[in-house]
Amino acid sequence: MTFVKWLNEKPIKSDKSINNKYLINNLYNLLIKWMNTTEDIFCETDYNTFKVEFFKFIYLGRLNKIKENNLYYELKYNSDIIDLYLEMEDFMKSQGTLIFKSITPNNLLEFLIDNTYISYEENELNETNELIYEEEF
Repeated sequence: MTFVKWLNEKPIKSDKSINNKYLINNLYNLLIKWMNTTEDIFCETDYNTFKVEFFKFIYLGRLNKIKENNLYYELKYNSDIIDLYLEMEDFMKSQGTLIFKSITPNNLLEFLIDNTYISYEENELNETNELIYEEEF
């Protein structure tokens, strides 16, 4: 099945108004909401391209490209990503669809590693709450 056909497919027999695009868009919104709670994770591309990549990731159930694992990313965000995955899984189950069944928390982590980056700029606040940037010499 082509990607566009899949997006328009209606996986829920009891509600013909819901298609895969609607469901995946809700997952995407959960992902963006989570990313906005972090202070250092940013998209490697613009949000529209990132959204398309996320839709393709769900459609394929895997990644086309895989960067090397980022141990810092994994250690810092592993439990958060598992929580995000469970939230996404709960949403899909509540909608009565199995689209998300081939995705694992590790797949989601790999997607994020491939399509986002962590800003390593360290900063801290001094006693007057002024932002201080540490510079490397």
